[in-house]
Amino acid sequence: MIVPEGRWRIDRDHSSVNFVVAYLGVTKVRGRFMDLAGAFEATDGTLHGEASVATGSIQTGSTVRDKHLLSPDFLNAQANPRLVFSVDEVRETDGRIMVAGTLAMNGATHPIAFEAVPGGVAKDTYGHDRVGLELDGAISRRDFGIAIDSDGSLVGDEIELEIDLSLVRERG
Repeated sequence: MIVPEGRWRIDRDHSSVNFVVAYLGVTKVRGRFMDLAGAFEATDGTLHGEASVATGSIQTGSTVRDKHLLSPDFLNAQANPRLVFSVDEVRETDGRIMVAGTLAMNGATHPIAFEAVPGGVAKDTYGHDRVGLELDGAISRRDFGIAIDSDGSLVGDEIELEIDLSLVRERG
């Protein structure tokens, strides 16, 4: 089982949502979203719930670039304040664990599947049950209406997503 049964919330202080995209075909730009929230319910080997990030919490190491990414050219943060991933199912395919669902971003919603690597289960120093989970996947920016560079020569179409989650079991 990818996550033990129960209700789990994301520990935003020990989790991250990172992305990588090609720039000019010669290098990569990396960034992350700092404001992450969400909760999941694990029952009978399945996982359901959602996670979201505040669009305005993007950080790439360049305030000029971050401001442009928040504009209507890219994420249109004013109209789309959050990106939301809803989990629909967990399945094993060819020995790999896949977490599938939908991603709502920039006014569009599309299916996405992440390869998942369980990170284990432990008790923290406060006695809370924790579980770690790594998710890796990719999306097409064009699928989400980000078409500023239609031929992909400036900014690559594929955006790699690397998500590290620390989940805390809710008590009660």
